[in-house]
Amino acid sequence: MAMRIFETDPESKPKPRFVDDTVGRFHSGRSVHNVPESLPEWRITTGDPEVSAAVAQLFGGTPEETDSTSDNYIEVLTRSNAQDLWIASGRNAEGLPSRVIP
Repeated sequence: MAMRIFETDPESKPKPRFVDDTVGRFHSGRSVHNVPESLPEWRITTGDPEVSAAVAQLFGGTPEETDSTSDNYIEVLTRSNAQDLWIASGRNAEGLPSRVIP
């Protein structure tokens, strides 16, 4: 007989969380009806709603879900054509390599 620990102790049930090796991606263009389109400002994509909200607050724009089949299905068309980025290597909570882009 199997143990049913999550039924007897709901607090022990694993909590859903976003896990990925990247937070998001910067793009200088996009594809519209399979035709490449250059953008005057940066387009940032992510799969994490919290990250998309922070990106919109920092760089302007509005998070919008797309019909993309990739993990980065939320895009923010920013109001900025230049960004200063600092990239640092580190390790995440699970001890895996990660990059931080503040």
